[in-house]
Amino acid sequence: MTSPAGPGARAPDAMAPQVLLAARLAATPPEFALAAVEGPLPQWQARLRERLWVLLGGRPPQEPPDLRVGPPEMRDGYALRRVTFRAAAEGGRGAAWLLTPDAGRRRPGGVLALHGHGPGKDGPAGEGSGGGGPAGDGAFGAAMARRGYIVLIPDAFGFGERADPSGRGCGIVGLTSLLSGVPVAAQRLRDDAAALSLLRALSGSPRLGVVGHSEGGRRALLLAALDERVSAAVVSGYFTRVRDEISAWDRLAGWDICNALPGLVAVADLPEIAALCVPRALCIDYGRADPLYTPEAVEAGASQVADLYAREGCADRFLAHGTDGPHRFGGAAVLDWLDARLPG
Repeated sequence: MTSPAGPGARAPDAMAPQVLLAARLAATPPEFALAAVEGPLPQWQARLRERLWVLLGGRPPQEPPDLRVGPPEMRDGYALRRVTFRAAAEGGRGAAWLLTPDAGRRRPGGVLALHGHGPGKDGPAGEGSGGGGPAGDGAFGAAMARRGYIVLIPDAFGFGERADPSGRGCGIVGLTSLLSGVPVAAQRLRDDAAALSLLRALSGSPRLGVVGHSEGGRRALLLAALDERVSAAVVSGYFTRVRDEISAWDRLAGWDICNALPGLVAVADLPEIAALCVPRALCIDYGRADPLYTPEAVEAGASQVADLYAREGCADRFLAHGTDGPHRFGGAAVLDWLDARLPG
């Protein structure tokens, strides 16, 4: 195995932290191993959700959104507005793009579009230097608005209008979150849940979809797993079996602190979190040439989730969409899938 330090670096020995962690995990299965699920699935799901909320620092408070809406800017098929609302992460306010389809295109339902690392909400909206490309390049929020859905694209805590002024990305945000006792994954989940409440009010429909890529895929996975208001989710560029990746430590060198939920792997892995979506619709979108994940681990985890959907009689609500491409959003194919599962 090549060390993250580069070619020629000394391979990890028996005392290296990744080797010790891998050995401990190999000897101890997760508390909620998917392979050991027995009895009624909803009971297992309820227990795992409660356990995850403990790791996440508790359920977020439910507060009015205190929405403030800016003037519209017309785009092809929809109006774009900057909105702010009361955020849960460390108090303060969240900022988002609200995309409202032209009256003749409007369809029931709403979509929460979640960006990954980069410029923030501009990417999924196709705005500014962070967007402008087709859906396959990340402008999936704009694509869903053109299909007729109200779309909300919030800046995650630490990005866009909520970025650390030093420009050091997730490092400072992650550190301050750990010092506060609530990890950054939980901070962003709380904000995304608040944004989902806002989207529900704006759309007037219970048919709510969430789609995200990379860090946005992680956010989409946690939100869909823990918030049953999500009807259908697309998790792109963020799925694997973390235990498998620990043994391929050089891949984890490309991850950062926002991927770390303290204590997670002792409780569950990503397939177990995905299992919380059953029987609601879930698409796992991945590239076999994505350097951040081991394709065999991704496909083994997706197969576990597919088996559970089949066991519960809802195999048609799960899709593992793999391409031969790199770390990139799956484009029109996964948006077609989401589109087909949102109409009321």
